[in-house]
Amino acid sequence: MPYTYASYMAVGALTSSYGHMDGKVDEVRVYNRALSAQEIQDLYNTSTSLGTTALVRSNHDICTGITSKVTATSMPPTITLLSVEADVGADSNVTLTWETAKEIDNAVFNLYRARRRNGTYTQINNAPINAKGDTVSGISYSFMDTPQRRGTYYYKIGDANYNRATTMHGPVKVRVKR
Repeated sequence: MPYTYASYMAVGALTSSYGHMDGKVDEVRVYNRALSAQEIQDLYNTSTSLGTTALVRSNHDICTGITSKVTATSMPPTITLLSVEADVGADSNVTLTWETAKEIDNAVFNLYRARRRNGTYTQINNAPINAKGDTVSGISYSFMDTPQRRGTYYYKIGDANYNRATTMHGPVKVRVKR
């Protein structure tokens, strides 16, 4: 008979077989990839409270008697945005370009367009634009939009983390003349 293996993650456990510690756990993050030494150092230097707290008390029974209270909030990614530009080409297409210096916990970008500065912004990219920067270096991005008619348009860029918490940047304004 083949063996069945299970994966476990214990946070705040004394060991995997001796129960749980009594106390508080401070600032736990789980990533879907290994972080570089520089990323860890940057997170340590720039870290703020994630708004996540956990208090676990146990009667030292590994499976029963555990009570917990967890309150969590999803913090937006932290990016350092160097520039955001929108340029109208001779063909009346709008090219959006933006550059980051670094990106912490950033998963994707989405782009939004409105007819008025304080109007309703509609997402214009069909699929999210995957983040390519990291905590050490940023990168340049671009996207081409084809507005259906002439006029003034406003664009915003939204960066989102893996929990979909989003930060909006902009707007930038362009005038399309067809």
